[in-house]
Amino acid sequence: MASPTAAGEPGGHPQYPGAQSFGSALARTGFDDLGRRCVSRADAKRLLDAQRQNEIRKQDQAARLEQEAVEKDRQRRAQLPKGLAWHEVPAGLSPAMAMVAGDPDRDRRPKRTSLLEESLSRGTLTMHPIHEPAGGES
Repeated sequence: MASPTAAGEPGGHPQYPGAQSFGSALARTGFDDLGRRCVSRADAKRLLDAQRQNEIRKQDQAARLEQEAVEKDRQRRAQLPKGLAWHEVPAGLSPAMAMVAGDPDRDRRPKRTSLLEESLSRGTLTMHPIHEPAGGES
């Protein structure tokens, strides 16, 4: 089994970019005064520094993504219609009527016509099926 290597080397470890290969650090393991396997302080420091840099990079990326999400949300909210507060509704109008009257896009949207209006204006009716027939046939 091949030992994992640093990010810059073939088969590198993506979590610790810039760290010396784990394989070479482990190959230089020695034994401490109690007979336990250990790595040198320099190798351990190098691995911990690489881990710290990776954590900082992840935090920066998370902060950048959060800022982008906040900006997109701000832009989306700016495009929403403002509407009316309850105290701005004129006397004698229902809230729904006031909202429709205050909609700036009201005249640009296509309006639906009733069956009677359509038959009187064109002399024909357009069929709008409720359900699509099975097999897509009419």
